[in-house]
Formats: sequence, C-alpha cells, structure tokens
Amino acid sequence: MLPHPGLPAPAAARGTAVGFQYNAAYGLKKSEYITVLTQKTILAMLLLFVHSLVFAGTLGIATGRETGTYYRFGEDMKRVAATENIDVKVYPSKGSFQNLVAMYERSNLHLAISQADVLFFLDRLGNADEQKLVAATRIVLPLYAEEVHLLARKGIDRFSDLEGKRVAVGEEGSGTAMTAQTLFALAGVTPAEMVWLEAEKAVDALLDGSIDAVIIVAGSPMRLLQQRVPTNADVALVQLEDEVFHKLYGRPISIPAGTYEWQDAEVRTTGIMSVLVTLDYPADSEVCEEIMKLSKVVIRDIAWLISKGHEKWAQVNFDFPVNDSNRSSCSSFYR
Repeated sequence: MLPHPGLPAPAAARGTAVGFQYNAAYGLKKSEYITVLTQKTILAMLLLFVHSLVFAGTLGIATGRETGTYYRFGEDMKRVAATENIDVKVYPSKGSFQNLVAMYERSNLHLAISQADVLFFLDRLGNADEQKLVAATRIVLPLYAEEVHLLARKGIDRFSDLEGKRVAVGEEGSGTAMTAQTLFALAGVTPAEMVWLEAEKAVDALLDGSIDAVIIVAGSPMRLLQQRVPTNADVALVQLEDEVFHKLYGRPISIPAGTYEWQDAEVRTTGIMSVLVTLDYPADSEVCEEIMKLSKVVIRDIAWLISKGHEKWAQVNFDFPVNDSNRSSCSSFYR
C-alpha cells in the first residue's frame, strides 16, 4: 500500500482546479521532473496509439461493485447512450485504483470512474508505473462529491474513537483504502487492525461483531447500506467533522437524515470528488469520437438522469474546476 501521511492539500480541496502538476515539494528538481515526465509521456503515447487502433466500437466503462454508486452511474450512462446508438459495456470492479490500472492495461476499457484523490496520490507518491498511468489519464467529466461513510457499532461517536479498534478499510489497493489510510494519518489515530475487506463483506462483519467499524467511500444513498443494514442494527453513521480533514478535502458535506431507513439524524462527513476519466487518445481517433458523443449525450440528458437515474445525479457538477492540462480532448464539455 502507498502511505500518505502529512500530505499538503491538493488544489481541488482548496476550491481550485483539479490537477496533477509539478510541485517542488515532492523531491525532484524541475529539470529532473520534466525528463521523467517526458519519458512517461512517450511510453503512454505508444500505448494509446495501440489502444486506438484496436477499438471495436464498444465503449467499456470500469465502475465499481454492483451494489455501489459507480456501477449504477455506469448503467445510467449506458441507458442514455443507447438513445444515440452508442454501444456501452459496463464492467464491475473493486473500485478506483483497479479501474485506472485496468483502463490502462486493457484495450476493451476506455473509460473509468475514479476518486479524484486517488489520481493525486498516485501522481505524488506512486511508483514509476503508477505515475505513468496518471500521465496518460484525462478527465472527461467531473461528477459528484462522494461521502465518506464511517459506519460503526454504537458507542463509537467520533473518528478518534477508532483508536485501538478493528476497522475495515476496503480492499487492499482500493480508493477507499487509500482514503482511509490518509484519514488515520491526518487524525493521528492508530487502529488495532486495518482489515482489508470489500464493502459487502465488511458490512456483514460489522453486523456480526467481527469488527468495530467500516469505512466506505461512495455516493449516498448506497444500495448496499439500504439493503444490508436492518433498521434494528446496533450500528450508526459517525460524524467526520475534524478540522484536519477539512484542510485536505474541503468543507464537510451532509448525508441528510433518513437517507437510510435506519438513519435518524443528519451526518456531516468528508466529501471526495469523483470523476469520469479516459486515456489521452488522439483527438481524431474513433474511440475519442465515441467518448465525445457519450459525454455530449450525458450532458444533454442530465435532467432525465436526475429524474430516472441514481439519486446522486442531482448533485453532479460539470462546472467543477479542472486544470486545462488534465482535460480530455475527447470531452464535448471541454472542446
């Protein structure tokens, strides 16, 4: 796993553009950084050229678990794409990090939904391959702020109460795991054990008393928490209003009371921006043209998506600032 203690705030958390640019604080001289970046860019361009040549006409989107918000967003985009004869295949996955790697390695995946902070962390602290991946990634559309769900047995009332507890933090290498480790580092909290479990198994473990809490980064309402947690369960969502989190991730966001049948009160928590990303395909390639058409129909049909799709479409913000250098040339919103 990549450790992320003591990170300075990314631009997105400070209310400015999402981006992954040179910063002297990360240990390379500017000339060295540019040389490394140039080498990464050349390798990425060769791979993208091969990917664009083998495009078979179907856009593949890497999403998340079938009980999660990413997957439902993918299904919603597939539905509106079909109105313009755009062929889309939605792939479930373990989440953000796997999505990015799979999109880079597999020629049948052209789009992915990811936490924006995962891109930031990989660019700043990842190995050479992970940095190469980020160098080839571009944002098609900003989507929505995902809530950090901290679900815990009753008696755990704040993040600091996780000290010495067994906490499920997602699957190893997942976006949720990266965010969870960052939160622990920022708060100076040391759990007795970070348990690597995907969300469904983690919720079951919490309900049967095997663990004390679970951290899940996902847009609410989560189908998993709607369907899996009984109204009489001895668990609750925990507030995440620690000032140290706001310095990195920005102002807290709300999970309104009643979002889940078993949730009586509003919960203030940390929000992580999600984005639809692709690779830096040539602007005149067939795959880029299909992505362009898909982004256009998603923007055009946003009212339908809000009405008929996942509830989180109502919170999508296409105007969320993104650095010019990180915008996809395959996005109708940025052309």
